[in-house]
Amino acid sequence: DFIDKLKAHAAGETYVNKPYPVTGDWCIVGAQVAQIDDSTVRGVIIDCPKGWREVTTTTGAVVMLNPRQLTEATLTEEEAALCVRPASQKDYVQARIDGIIRFSRGGREFKNRFTCADGTERRQFVVTATHVRCALCPDGWSWSLETDILVLLGNLKNHCGQTSRITAARLHRERLASAAAAPPVATTDEAGTVLGISHAQARQLATAAAAGCLIVRDTSQALSAVESPFWRAMRTTQRLPSDAALEAMTGTQLRKLMARRGVGRGPQDRKADFIDKLKA
Repeated sequence: DFIDKLKAHAAGETYVNKPYPVTGDWCIVGAQVAQIDDSTVRGVIIDCPKGWREVTTTTGAVVMLNPRQLTEATLTEEEAALCVRPASQKDYVQARIDGIIRFSRGGREFKNRFTCADGTERRQFVVTATHVRCALCPDGWSWSLETDILVLLGNLKNHCGQTSRITAARLHRERLASAAAAPPVATTDEAGTVLGISHAQARQLATAAAAGCLIVRDTSQALSAVESPFWRAMRTTQRLPSDAALEAMTGTQLRKLMARRGVGRGPQDRKADFIDKLKA
C-alpha cells in the first residue's frame, strides 16, 4: 500500500483507499479516532494497510498505529478539517516524518516540529522536491526520496538519536538542545544590551550557534569550565566542515581553522589556497 501510494503521488494520480474487509468494524477509513495512551494524538483514519491504521492527525502529521492502540473519538469541525490527506509525495513524506520522530532529551519531549528558544517553530528534518535534509546539522546530511519509505524513516530515527547513539546522533541532539534551549537570564541595562553586547548581536550569535556555525576559541580556563559538551565536541572534532561551509567562511575564519588543525599557509595564499590545503 505504501509503495502504491507513493507511486500514485509521483505520477500525479489520486490514490484510492482499499476498503477494510471486516464488516461492522468501527476502525475503518473515515473513522475519527484517538490514541489510547496519548490523548494528544487525535485524527481520522485515511488507510488500513494490513494490521495497521494510517491516521492523519489534527497537527497534520501522519502516524501508523495498531488498531489496539486506538479508540473512537469525536472531533470538532475545526479539528476534522485539519485531518487532510497529504496531496503530494513531498507532503506525505513530510507528514510521516512529523509523525514518527519523537524522543525525550533532558526531561523534554521533542518531535520533528519543535519550538526554538525565541518562540519560532522549526523542523529537525525538512522534505524538498527530491530529498530529505537535516535542518540542524551543517554537514550536508540528506536522504533521497527514492529511498523506500520505511528505510528512510529508519535512517532519520538513527540520525536524530531516537534509535541509536552514533556520533552523528549525539551532535544532532546537541544542536537540537542548543536551538531549543531557554535563553539565559541576564541583566539588561538602559542601553539595551545583554552581557555587554546588543540584542541584535545576541540574536545573531544564537542563530549561528543553533546552526552549528559559530567558531569558539578557548581563551581562558573560565570559558573551558562553562562551555557545553556540544561546543567542546565542535572544538575538538577532527571532521572537516563541508565544502559549502568552507566556501562560506571568511579568510580570517579559514586561517583560524588552519591554525587549529596545524595546517601551514604561505604569505601569498588566498582563500582558495586555504581551502585546498585544509582538504589536502
